[in-house]
Amino acid sequence: MAASLSSGKRDLAALFAGGPLSLPAQAAADPSRPQADGWGVGRVAPGGRIAALERSASPLADGIPAFTRALRRAAGPGALIAHVRDASNPLGLPKAKLVRPENNHPFAGEGLLFAHNGTLNICPEIRENLGAYAARLRGSSDSEVLFWQIVKMLDAYGDLALAVEMALDEIWTVWGSCAGDRPGVEAPYRGLNVFVSDGTRLCALCHYPLRKKKSSLMTPGWDWGEIAWRASPEGAVFSSEPLDAGPWRRLREGELADAVISGGKIKVSVRGAAAARGKAALK
Repeated sequence: MAASLSSGKRDLAALFAGGPLSLPAQAAADPSRPQADGWGVGRVAPGGRIAALERSASPLADGIPAFTRALRRAAGPGALIAHVRDASNPLGLPKAKLVRPENNHPFAGEGLLFAHNGTLNICPEIRENLGAYAARLRGSSDSEVLFWQIVKMLDAYGDLALAVEMALDEIWTVWGSCAGDRPGVEAPYRGLNVFVSDGTRLCALCHYPLRKKKSSLMTPGWDWGEIAWRASPEGAVFSSEPLDAGPWRRLREGELADAVISGGKIKVSVRGAAAARGKAALK
């Protein structure tokens, strides 16, 4: 997945879709695990208006021109998020129900755009804690449950970065009450790499703890789960791994980046996410 925050119209089609390290190249890098469960592109403009949202359940390998056109149509100020899906299935759903456009990222609602890499293992338990927000679910993806949990936390706390942290904190609280009912499940999730934006602010959480270090798909020396990012006068870009030869900075395990448009410029700050600190590594 990849995201950008910009104060102006910025064409990211070449970076996101055209090069040897682009999202289509990453999706095809491991023949044993093709990222073939659809794709999506969206943009949220400053002020929270969803300016573009296109999602397809078709494999990206069969639709790179359509993906590229969607990126060009979505160009504009605010945050753009693109995602290629390898569907997690913690609920054990049949393929026909699992791979559908409404389950594809990015998810949009309440002025937010959101994408996630990973698996929420306790999806039913977190859904039970959504309260009235559960009625807003349109698909059957664990990531959509995580999205509405963050919306719930944003409404409660009024700050996007804090909402991401409080969602993570709640996941561990719920896990404390249900772990005994989940034999064979070692942790409440496997990966919580998150991009979420209201069009003026983009928060990126890097949280994909592994017991054994694993290399990224295409960049030697880059760890699996680390988020690549860079900022320039044109904007900030974040990606699940580098999209070109660089240079790129690393968002490391347990870190939260907060990019903000201020005075037409992009400011990025990075800090440790308290709710992710010290969590046990996952397989």
